[in-house]
Amino acid sequence: MTRCIAKFLLIGGLVLASASSLLAQGLPTGRLNGKVADASGAAVPGVVVSVSSPALQGVRQTHTDVNGAYVVASLPPGDYTVTYEIDGFETQSRTVRVTVAQVVRLDVDISLTAFSESIQVTGERGTSISQDTSNSTTLAQETLDALPAGRTQLAAVALSAGTAATGPNNATTVSGAQSWENSFLINGVVVEDNIRHTPNALFIEDAIAETTTSTSGISAEWGRFSGGVVNTITKSGGNTFHGSLRDNLDNENWNSTNRFSPPANDKVNNTFEGTIGGRVVRDKLWFFGAGRQFERTTTRVTNLLNIPWGAPRDQKRYEGKLTLSPSASHRLTGSYIDITDMETTGNGGLTQFMADLSGIHERSLPNTLTAVHYSGILTSSFFLEAQYSQRSFRFEPAGGSDTTLAGGTPIFDQTNGVIYNEPIFCAVCDGAGDKRENENYLVKGNYVLSTENVGSHDIVFGYDTFDDQRTSNNFQSPTGFFMNADDSKFVNNVIYPVIGSVSDGGLAYFGYYPILGPSKGSHFKTNSVFANDRWRLSDSLSLNLGVRHDANDGADQEGKTITKDTQISPRVGVTWTPDERSNWIVNASFGRYVSAVANTVADSSSAAGRPAAFGWFYDGPSINFFPGQPLLSSEQALAIAFDWFNSIGGISNDDHLIFAQIPG
Repeated sequence: MTRCIAKFLLIGGLVLASASSLLAQGLPTGRLNGKVADASGAAVPGVVVSVSSPALQGVRQTHTDVNGAYVVASLPPGDYTVTYEIDGFETQSRTVRVTVAQVVRLDVDISLTAFSESIQVTGERGTSISQDTSNSTTLAQETLDALPAGRTQLAAVALSAGTAATGPNNATTVSGAQSWENSFLINGVVVEDNIRHTPNALFIEDAIAETTTSTSGISAEWGRFSGGVVNTITKSGGNTFHGSLRDNLDNENWNSTNRFSPPANDKVNNTFEGTIGGRVVRDKLWFFGAGRQFERTTTRVTNLLNIPWGAPRDQKRYEGKLTLSPSASHRLTGSYIDITDMETTGNGGLTQFMADLSGIHERSLPNTLTAVHYSGILTSSFFLEAQYSQRSFRFEPAGGSDTTLAGGTPIFDQTNGVIYNEPIFCAVCDGAGDKRENENYLVKGNYVLSTENVGSHDIVFGYDTFDDQRTSNNFQSPTGFFMNADDSKFVNNVIYPVIGSVSDGGLAYFGYYPILGPSKGSHFKTNSVFANDRWRLSDSLSLNLGVRHDANDGADQEGKTITKDTQISPRVGVTWTPDERSNWIVNASFGRYVSAVANTVADSSSAAGRPAAFGWFYDGPSINFFPGQPLLSSEQALAIAFDWFNSIGGISNDDHLIFAQIPG
């Protein structure tokens, strides 16, 4: 339960309402197009179209072509003033909002100077619905702030048509596809987890500018999905200084409970958020920074013994962004987001196996995002965009740290399903941990072609290469062993293992889980080329024609080539506006979408980094097995058991071997 208490400006004298309207925003970009006609409906070529915005450094200009059409590409999302000027006609001005990854259509009728009139059209900030064949919804962050709901990327997706939380663990599905087949991006960077394909929360809520959810009719510019595409962008600097500070409060004692709930920790917790942005050089260099921090302890109880324990967590999030524009025609944006996350947990997060406090340990989960984006106007009809991005999420080595057989071997109680004596996994094994990353290069050109016979074409083409990477060495314990005991005896919250030999009717056995070959790191690459034409045939009819070619070339963590195939994805759409004012828009589209390579499937045959499994039945002295036996502690019991195991040859013994499983 979270309660917003306060949000106020860091820079004195700047009221909150004006600050929100002046926040410039980052990558990726939006597009503005339209047609200029006279009172009779005839096209007016040569009109100077100028666009300006607090989100834009300088003023962009272009001219209408022979069909009166114009395109202004690579616009950072924001509120724009568009001015239309030509000799002999009255200057016209419009205000419109350009949103992330959407095409905004703005047609204008201009009058001769003698018959001038003033028209002002204002775009709405809160929610924007796409006007072309792509079915997309954009929600500004201030809309989420005003609602009694979440403020995250997924909260914005949930308010978009065509989405539902019907996947596993309420994961989001889009247009009926599987929940793991969507593409989530923040500042143009893919943020899905390589294994679970759920989005990482690589953002600070107060730094989010807007989120666009595209559910169908999606341009060939987008690939590696078969559900939807979600684009979230964060704020940028501006010519004016702006900022915010927010404190979110929560308390376990404020939550509803039942008689099975653990005792609540009656403590007020703070989650602080802050942003600040402004200029270094007006219209040339802007900066933006943000931070988020919380520390809290959650009360938990162990299984069976119900021993309460505190699980502290300390998380800090940082964002930095620089925007450089040496001229109005060129823009370079660098974005970096970092999360440091330290928590106390049990058994690597598998707390359901904890009966006492022996499984508690600390782990670190760092998460970073880096993006560099360039957009440029090379000629009046040719634009260029390029981006490099990288994301990294890591499970740092965590778990048990005692490498002695008696002290560092977890005991699994087969009867009660709990683990004790030492945390599972390994904090001290060489190469331990799980690193999940991706790397993406994108180059995109945009050419505007217009003739009197074939209408106006807004053609986008480019190359996109994406590399899904994982390096994981899944050590199961510091010693590589588990002792699988028959049962346990619980005396005064102390656990004593029951280890019965096979000769006495027991079922205890040793499990050994070595990694036979370390991970070399998987690389599942998708190299793509695409072309997409937004073709305006007339004022009422437009087409979207696109095609994408994806080529997979992937190697698993063993270094074996697993996938090397190609697929072509056509995209076709039609937009019809039956009335002159475009109050009604009718869309129809067909598209083939190709999902990204599933790392879990493609890497499933690899042995690298995965533990093998061997088992030997125990036939040594029975421990804590017979009534009246003196109870021995876990370490005492394991010392006796391993002495017997080593006396028969240890892992070289074949007579007592009951199973052997080799991964791959």
